[in-house]
Amino acid sequence: MRLALAFVSQKVATMMLSKTVRILLAISGMLAFAFPACAQVRYPERLIRLVVPAAAGGPLDIVGRQLAQQLSPMLGQPIIIENVAGAGNALGTGQVAKAKPDGYTLLIGASSGVIISPVIMKTPTYDGVHDLTAISLLGLQYMVVSSAPSFPARDTRELVALLKANPGKYSYASIGVGSINHLAGELFKSVTGVDVLHVPYKGAVQAMNDVIGGQLELAVMTSASVISLVRASKLKVVSSLSDERLVEFPQVPTAIESGFPGLSSSTFNGLFAPAATARPIINQLHAATATILGSPAFQKQLETLGNIVPPARTPEETQRFVEDFAARITPIIRKAGIKEE
Repeated sequence: MRLALAFVSQKVATMMLSKTVRILLAISGMLAFAFPACAQVRYPERLIRLVVPAAAGGPLDIVGRQLAQQLSPMLGQPIIIENVAGAGNALGTGQVAKAKPDGYTLLIGASSGVIISPVIMKTPTYDGVHDLTAISLLGLQYMVVSSAPSFPARDTRELVALLKANPGKYSYASIGVGSINHLAGELFKSVTGVDVLHVPYKGAVQAMNDVIGGQLELAVMTSASVISLVRASKLKVVSSLSDERLVEFPQVPTAIESGFPGLSSSTFNGLFAPAATARPIINQLHAATATILGSPAFQKQLETLGNIVPPARTPEETQRFVEDFAARITPIIRKAGIKEE
């Protein structure tokens, strides 16, 4: 009897030991898979390439360089700026959209390249909403309608009344077909029901010089583009296409205030990565960028470039902002029939 019990106890012990060994082997197998996964998201371990889809020296380039200067020591790796200009910011934006999603190729993106260009391209090479993921907004700029000081309309209501009384008589300048300025002008026409001619220019300076000189009556530009000319009494702001009154022009009522709901138009820039970039990398970049954006000195730098520092948003909230922007702007492009020339 004792021999039988001893045999059973030994058998049970052997079974328990065997089960324990199997559990340990299973755990070790799980860890073998887990450790490489952890290693994949260790970031950053080398140089980071930050693509600016515009020429060196422009506002977007300056924002990118200012961000890189502060972001590099926080991440402990060098960040190089690569200017890839052309095709309405589409060349550089498309490069990042198709880059390896490892966190080592990032984009200083703008609404023109991320949202507008893929919609107006004859053969789109990327989808800015789905091929990129937003990390953080860096700045917003609202559009305004400006004119020479002698132009008879003083605010949005008077401007709409004047344009309705003279269909097709007046013109507005933008910085090109498909630009955010052009789309803001088309939005203005759609919401107010006016008939005004679009005249595309290759840049803001010549457009505003022609408004000042009387060659055409109106210009739709960012508030930052016109502020110095308004201060010099060479231009006036007739309508502010902002959600709230602009700090630069507190005396100018917004179009929304003036009775035109939905008549708001802005452009944005921000930090983006390829869409499939690992969430821990996105979160790390967002946390560092949020710290920089919280600096009064950096905010001042952005404001000098005409940017409104946006409220703090998570990467998910930022992505929704971009998606909502696309949902608002795409129907305007379609309705106006805008396509690249």
